[in-house]
Amino acid sequence: MTIDIVEPQLNDLDALAEIFNAYRVFYHQKHNFSLARHSIQERLNQKDSKIFIAKNQENCVMDFVQLYPTFSSVSASKAWLLNDLYVDKNYRRQGIAEQLMTKAIELGKTSQAKYLALETGFDNLAAQTLYKRMGFIEQNQTMFFEYSY
Repeated sequence: MTIDIVEPQLNDLDALAEIFNAYRVFYHQKHNFSLARHSIQERLNQKDSKIFIAKNQENCVMDFVQLYPTFSSVSASKAWLLNDLYVDKNYRRQGIAEQLMTKAIELGKTSQAKYLALETGFDNLAAQTLYKRMGFIEQNQTMFFEYSY
């Protein structure tokens, strides 16, 4: 299957909102497409996050990653917080999460960030395995990971 990792356009809004809503439900939030759509539309309009989506040959939005810019006062450098990564259950185990993570790492490098940080649950062993394999280093007992440049 051919996958393209791209930034979403406004015509991707509804499909991305569906996936974002599924992500929220995965984390035990109530199904609320309207809220998900509004949140994603705000991010796209305000450009206060960086979102990448995975699209298949049919131009279907399948998965996404969302990062927020931040700043490290200690290192006096830019940094990124990878806040959201979601792969629909129908597309898991196909390397899409790794492709999205690679795009996130590239963003950090091209923006000359000091690091890319993320946090995941103790029970999300699949994600932890991926992050460690990609070079992220566990920082403490809350499963906070950081990829240093």
